[in-house]
Amino acid sequence: MTTQLEGLLNPTEADNIPKIGFLVWGEIADEDVTYVDLRDAVSETGILDPDRIPTPTPSKAYHHALKTFRMSDYRTLVRKVKSASGYGTHRHQVTVESEVEGEKSLAYSATAWTTFKDGEVTVEGDDDRLKMKLTTWMDNYTRFVKRDVMQAYLGYELTRYQSVVARRQGGGLTFVPVNYQEQLEALQTVFEKCGSTIYAMPVFDTSTWRNNAAGFVEDDLLVEFNKINREIDTLLDEARAEGGPIKSFKLTTRLKRFADLRDKAKVYEDLLSFKATDIATGISKVEKRLNKILVGGGEFETVDRVIDQRKAAATERKQQRAADRAQKREEDKAEAKAARDAKKAIEAKLKAAKTEAVEQAASRAAEAKPTQLKAPF
Repeated sequence: MTTQLEGLLNPTEADNIPKIGFLVWGEIADEDVTYVDLRDAVSETGILDPDRIPTPTPSKAYHHALKTFRMSDYRTLVRKVKSASGYGTHRHQVTVESEVEGEKSLAYSATAWTTFKDGEVTVEGDDDRLKMKLTTWMDNYTRFVKRDVMQAYLGYELTRYQSVVARRQGGGLTFVPVNYQEQLEALQTVFEKCGSTIYAMPVFDTSTWRNNAAGFVEDDLLVEFNKINREIDTLLDEARAEGGPIKSFKLTTRLKRFADLRDKAKVYEDLLSFKATDIATGISKVEKRLNKILVGGGEFETVDRVIDQRKAAATERKQQRAADRAQKREEDKAEAKAARDAKKAIEAKLKAAKTEAVEQAASRAAEAKPTQLKAPF
């Protein structure tokens, strides 16, 4: 149903107003959409690439089935057990129990051991129903597009449109430049065919919106820049700690992301007429740093000596803390002894003063006693 809104602008007039982009958010429905239907819908647009749709791997399907076991209506235990088959093999114990209605005793209990390796699943156990459920849930995962996959696909596509995050809380809002209006409309058509909705609110070209957009664009660019920079620092720190070479592809991958970030900044500089100076300067500095490492072969000397120094420093600090605590104890003891001695001295003075007072009182009493006179006869 289409609602006709009566307002100041009719749709034709609104379409003629210059726009700088769209605020985009999605409402993903829990529809049973197959991967075949999704790929067909994407291919029909002639713009979008169906190869960008996330592929449901057997490993993801297996772990999805185990998760479904955990969330089933049964009393279910799913735990990972050690496998002797080596790397790439996943093995789990699955125990399903059900109670007699109205009683606490078990009416049914079954245990199976599932093994996933090289895309194949085997189930050991006497109850075939567990294997049937596992394979059914795996088939369901590989056939139908799950809600989180649709959400991920939306994110992938919006990232390709040089989008930035305009608001992170409450589900988030994404800003897409007007340059990608055609692709965005095609994406809306695809999601509509799959029972979901992608909303795109036009952002008109006004000074207020330009300033607002420039603010959240620069914030998002800085977040991405700092994220990549932290990853690089981690890689270099690990290389220095372990000693030896760092894999060049890890650095070249980050350089590619920096190049993409620079391209995105250029798009918004042209669109919004602002300069992302901090981003450009930061990217240039890090690129020079990485290129210098790559030209030098990315070799790092071992830092065993530095590690030993750190250990020695830690030991010294530990010993110093112990010495400080011992000194503090001695000072506390001396302070307590001085307090006791002072108390004893005060008590002695009070005692002496009391004794003196008693003696003075007795002396005054003796002096005040009347003299007994003798009779003359």
